[in-house]
Amino acid sequence: MDAKKYGLTIYRIRKDLKLTRNFCYEDIMAKSNAQLFEKGESCPRFDKIIPVLNRIGISFDEFLYVHNGYQETPDEKILRGFVNLKDTTNTEGIKQLQAEIKAVPLTNTSTFISYLQLVLEAFLVFEKEQSFIRAKEIVAPIWEQLQRQENWYYKDILIMANIYYLFDEKAVDTIISTMLIQVEKYKNYKASVNLDTVILLNYCFYLTERGRVLESEPYLDKALANARKNKHSDYLLQAKMRKVVLLIAQDKAQEATRLTNEIMVTLDCLERPHLKKDFQETWLEITKKKRV
Repeated sequence: MDAKKYGLTIYRIRKDLKLTRNFCYEDIMAKSNAQLFEKGESCPRFDKIIPVLNRIGISFDEFLYVHNGYQETPDEKILRGFVNLKDTTNTEGIKQLQAEIKAVPLTNTSTFISYLQLVLEAFLVFEKEQSFIRAKEIVAPIWEQLQRQENWYYKDILIMANIYYLFDEKAVDTIISTMLIQVEKYKNYKASVNLDTVILLNYCFYLTERGRVLESEPYLDKALANARKNKHSDYLLQAKMRKVVLLIAQDKAQEATRLTNEIMVTLDCLERPHLKKDFQETWLEITKKKRV
């Protein structure tokens, strides 16, 4: 994206809002520089553009959206698609997102998109083979890179929150402690409202898959509370599914059966056949072991 053209968009917004050039640029940049900027003939430093946007009353995110013809950038569109997948059983959605990534020109491919290509491939392998080993091999390069970073940013945390359970115990302990520190920095960031819930749910899955389901209770309770607080039905459903597994492990078969029936009805109402099928298989597996 040519930053020189930012000025053309700011000019258009300024005119729409009937704001004078003097009002928008006074004490920020010289009049002659502002004129060149609005003609698309110069690009001031970023720390000059932000104060202008603040004075106009528009966030940088919204400005980019308007500048891009009222469309998301490729990265943001793909990010939204990834967040909206909700779970790894959505193979159709995963393949569709892979196709969207392939359509992005190589010159626009960011590190995030490169990481995401590996994550989506690992999701499909895990869903097909139910193999931690193969899926881990695919995403291992991501962890090799991120463990060398002192700070993780939102997209780094989002990526790791969705794959860390594939790694071995030593790595998971390190990743969890790092993520919980890093995600705290983003508690007021609008896009991260459910990120800690994803981390907690995947940790519950990690503990369950390693025969430590009883240890998951405090993390599951926190995930349930988060999902209810944020009114996020998908994560609430996933947390309730994990709750069923915990109840069976606690020999609370009647309560587990009651909750399972509620979940099945909800999944039917939400038209989530793939997630329902996955949960039914989990239910049959755990009840067969416990003979419910």
